[in-house]
Amino acid sequence: MRPAPPNSTYTSGTPGVSRRSTRPAYSSVNLCEEGAVEVMRTLLAAGIGIEAGVWTPQDAEAFVSCGLADQVTRVLVEPGEAQGGRDDAIPMVDAIHEILDRAGVTAPRLQHGDGELTWILIEDAARRGLDTRVGLEDTLYLPDGSRARNNADLVTAARLLL
Repeated sequence: MRPAPPNSTYTSGTPGVSRRSTRPAYSSVNLCEEGAVEVMRTLLAAGIGIEAGVWTPQDAEAFVSCGLADQVTRVLVEPGEAQGGRDDAIPMVDAIHEILDRAGVTAPRLQHGDGELTWILIEDAARRGLDTRVGLEDTLYLPDGSRARNNADLVTAARLLL
């Protein structure tokens, strides 16, 4: 078996999370996925940090009620096009952040989105003083609608918004 990279995504179907000989520093777990809390507990027991992926206010509620919110490395606030359109993006992240704040979640937050939500959520992350990220896995297009040639184009555009 090849060693896992420094950060990996494990899902509930990942066999042998606790038996890997080379362990990542942390792993992303999306709260919307079946068995997410069980995977989070398994990762913590194996000494692997967690990035908790929160896509919706329902995910945020599940996260704060699971009892592990104070043990995660970071919270990824990452609604995408599947969760709504541009008009829904800011109200959705407002609701997510409100739930996290009300529960006293102190873990660092990274906010990003995909597709048409990418740039509005990067701008909002900057306004909130949050970390953000962008890459070709999020969008192929720059804020002006032109096609990015590579990740460097996207990062350059994002830096201009920050």
